[in-house]
Amino acid sequence: MKRALSPWLAAIAAMAALAMPAPVRGDITGSSTAPAYNAAGLVQAAAEIVEPLAPNTLATLYGTNLSFETHAAGVSDLSGGNLPIVLEGVSVFVNFLPVPMLLFHPRRLTS
Repeated sequence: MKRALSPWLAAIAAMAALAMPAPVRGDITGSSTAPAYNAAGLVQAAAEIVEPLAPNTLATLYGTNLSFETHAAGVSDLSGGNLPIVLEGVSVFVNFLPVPMLLFHPRRLTS
């Protein structure tokens, strides 16, 4: 029996399969350079390869100017055992749905 993908994983998997960039909205105050990424930068976090994502896998998006700082989600960031959808003001949306955040870095987002 096949399990259904969560809405945000289904969206990421579909975009990766079509080699289309994931819709990431960037709002970096004080910078004249907007966030940038491309479809080749969306990888399965464990294998670091571009392929359709399986349910409940981590995805990493590589790019530039994705944030000003580096922050990994810690115990204090969890809410009810769930990863936060905003870390230090950084958030990612796929098809207008918030994506839980694990790590952000100026050149990398993992969720």
